[in-house]
Amino acid sequence: MASLKFYLDKALKTRATRTVYLRYKVPAGTLTFFPVPLVETTEAKWDQKAQRIKGTSLEVLKVNGRLQELRKEVEAEVLRLRTAANRDPLPSELRTTLPHLISKAPLATLPVQPPTGGPAGGGWTGSDSVHTLSLPQLVFYVTRLRSSELTELSAREYLTMGRCLERFRPATDPGWLLSRLTPLRLEEWRQWLVTPREQGGLDVSNVTANHRCTLLHSVLNYARDHGFRTLLTEDHLKVMAKRFKQHKAQRESLSAAELVAFYQAPLPADVSGVEMLVRDLYCLSWCTSLRQADLVSLEISNIVYDVDAAGQAVPCGLDVTSIKSLHTTMLPLNPLAVEIVQRWLNRTRPELDHRPRWGRALRSYAWPENRLFPRVTKYRQQVIRELWSRLNLFQEPVEVIRLSGGRQQRSLVPRCELLTLHTARHGFGNHMAASNVPIEDASLLMGHSSLTTTAIYYHRPATQALSRARQALQHLPGLKSTNEPD
Repeated sequence: MASLKFYLDKALKTRATRTVYLRYKVPAGTLTFFPVPLVETTEAKWDQKAQRIKGTSLEVLKVNGRLQELRKEVEAEVLRLRTAANRDPLPSELRTTLPHLISKAPLATLPVQPPTGGPAGGGWTGSDSVHTLSLPQLVFYVTRLRSSELTELSAREYLTMGRCLERFRPATDPGWLLSRLTPLRLEEWRQWLVTPREQGGLDVSNVTANHRCTLLHSVLNYARDHGFRTLLTEDHLKVMAKRFKQHKAQRESLSAAELVAFYQAPLPADVSGVEMLVRDLYCLSWCTSLRQADLVSLEISNIVYDVDAAGQAVPCGLDVTSIKSLHTTMLPLNPLAVEIVQRWLNRTRPELDHRPRWGRALRSYAWPENRLFPRVTKYRQQVIRELWSRLNLFQEPVEVIRLSGGRQQRSLVPRCELLTLHTARHGFGNHMAASNVPIEDASLLMGHSSLTTTAIYYHRPATQALSRARQALQHLPGLKSTNEPD
């Protein structure tokens, strides 16, 4: 039975965005289609069940419309071929009739030839016997076959993994032949990734090792679906499915006092508009718990106003629909957040003039009339770290642990390296927990779908729980003490 579904390219986990593609799958094989132009999104914004990108903005609606047009075009062609042949069309037939939707990016610029030499494509053309094929050659060959599905960065990751196999043992080693490949050899390579360099290993972190194993697992799966099922068994896949233990990401955030100190810190004389914008984005995210994607797409119509004592309209809240959860929430604004919103509502202030350097840095970014902030979408994290360094804030060393195999490698890094734009939300959650805001209210404001996620911020020492319980139970209404006279 044929299936037609959208998926995200997840080969390169270090990449922020993913390419959306439509996969046609039948027992005889698969074929991948891409919208023209390509659609890039993040995993958080993609709804696999609904087969669309989350959000209600005009840009998102246009992109979802393009995806639906792609599906309709492919479905119409599949229906035409199915009616003519009285069966599901083969991928090769669709490749002939829909060539403009197949190719995404040529692989001609990629160094597909392995460093050990041999014919282009990894030393195997597909016409030779599979018994002469080695695992590194299979990786290079599959990468070429999937060139229309993979982005250039993803393909480079696969090729790096293939060279990593060759660094462990040359491609000419008999142990790499698929006819002789054993799960034990794969386990040896997996352990070699995290072995210290002084012992002859590669000495990568557990995160990198798990990523390389995931890539090889996908290659083995692809090969099994294309005629290599007798050579590559489930035991090979089980070895590549193993994961080294990883430390949970260290959660760092600013306290309320640190946030105020950062906001009120005197800015350098040569500060640019982008630096001030990123500072305001961080502070507003801390005060409202908004994610970065929601902040940069914030529209002026999302602002809720109230009338002050002088009869003037003043921002008092934000009525926002989360791009990730699609939930609409009313968020209150404290005085700091009101000051930030009013600053960016005023587009006539002198520093926005195109002549000074302050405003000239912002003029290079699109700033639609209905948006509160300019669309500064890249390098925000780099900008705020450089600003913290210039202000000499949050530079104190913090110990971090890096796992490599079963070993713990401890190192000191500046605290600002652990502070990201997303951790501003963590500061909001910690402040709500410290202020004894009910967990249900905090979960609603932060847009969490489960209280379990919000409970991360509500872990408190047992001594605090004991003191609060004793204070609550101190006086019970209507209860007379046994020591009091009647």
